[in-house]
Amino acid sequence: MADNNEWLWEVEDEPVDTALRAESAAEGPLKAWQSEDAVKGARLHLAGRSDEAMKVLTAAAGKNEHLAEIYAVLGQIQFEKQKYADAAATFAKLTDVEPRHRTAYYNHGVCLLRSGDKQAAATAFERALNVDPNRAGARLGLGLCRLATGDHAGALEHLNKYLGAGGDDIAALIGK
Repeated sequence: MADNNEWLWEVEDEPVDTALRAESAAEGPLKAWQSEDAVKGARLHLAGRSDEAMKVLTAAAGKNEHLAEIYAVLGQIQFEKQKYADAAATFAKLTDVEPRHRTAYYNHGVCLLRSGDKQAAATAFERALNVDPNRAGARLGLGLCRLATGDHAGALEHLNKYLGAGGDDIAALIGK
């Protein structure tokens, strides 16, 4: 089964091909990167050298500089390599570094959901909605998690809000 990962990364609720359009809560989408290591890691990954990129980014995280950029790129690569548990841990670090990051909690939730931890994913999607109440994907994710954990009333509430927002990509979130 082919795995289409491009839906994961959103800027202004529009899917983008890659997370290389890093953003922060303070500066908004499409800011210039300050981390040479993030740029180097992204270039290595785009050149097909993802394992080397992950090593560079992991080492860079130890420097404690521009961690949000480092974690965003590292999490993207881990997700693309289907290392969902690793990507979830990386996005959790990103939420610690930048608690108002517009996509970190959402990406964290997607990775947790793909890892099978629906309860933790629900918490991440709730946090994503606290940061950005209009993030349709987080609403969908939360609804699916509520459904999977037996909270049918909560599922109905969030799925109805999602459908009312015009969302229609349920299959993408659950990886089908």
